Amino acid sequence: MRRPNAPRNLDRFNHVLLSAVAVMALSGQANDSPDLPEGFTLSDPVWFFTDVESPRCHLLRFNGRPLGQVTTIRRAGDNLVLRRCERLEGNLLAPKSDGIRRVQGWARAWFLVQPGRREPMQIELEGIDVFSNPQPCGNRIAYWAKEDLASSATHSKYFAYIGDLLTREILARRYMGQAWMATDYVFHKPSPQWNHDCTEAQFDDPRYFNEPATLRLGSPVAP
Repeated sequence: MRRPNAPRNLDRFNHVLLSAVAVMALSGQANDSPDLPEGFTLSDPVWFFTDVESPRCHLLRFNGRPLGQVTTIRRAGDNLVLRRCERLEGNLLAPKSDGIRRVQGWARAWFLVQPGRREPMQIELEGIDVFSNPQPCGNRIAYWAKEDLASSATHSKYFAYIGDLLTREILARRYMGQAWMATDYVFHKPSPQWNHDCTEAQFDDPRYFNEPATLRLGSPVAP
């Protein structure tokens, strides 16, 4: 059975609601007990903040070597997929009652961190951006992408993608439909869901698309 299209006023409601709660929700979803491969460690958190978001960032180290402040940490086999935190001003603010330090700054892009590399490498797969909410599985990564419409100032085309983090190849791609997602919340689109052997990823957002999409690949990889 096909799902009914979400009413237009739901889009407007989402925009207002998500803008109001983005700071609280973002800090919660982005940092829930990350699963770290051997050799990686995290420092105590520093809260970066702007008017748009407030990510809780940690200094990431591999075997004691610092790799920068990071957030939204997701395991990709022996590697990590994450966002990097950048300061807008250098001075830390005094800790509040929770003991967490605060600094003006933000998180950007998506990066691949590998044990053998000295610096995180920005992921430059086709269509990926800060709103893609990617989910890795082994060396594969499933993510959302959009393409702006020249004929519309509001609606865009949306796609489901699977790429290879190591070869930078696009392994699968499907058109999802047109939608208007007027929000600054980076986790507005739900994260794709993988099966156990990284051969299928499901994209599902009934607020905008009538049916979920499952992208299938031939050979399994170790999650």
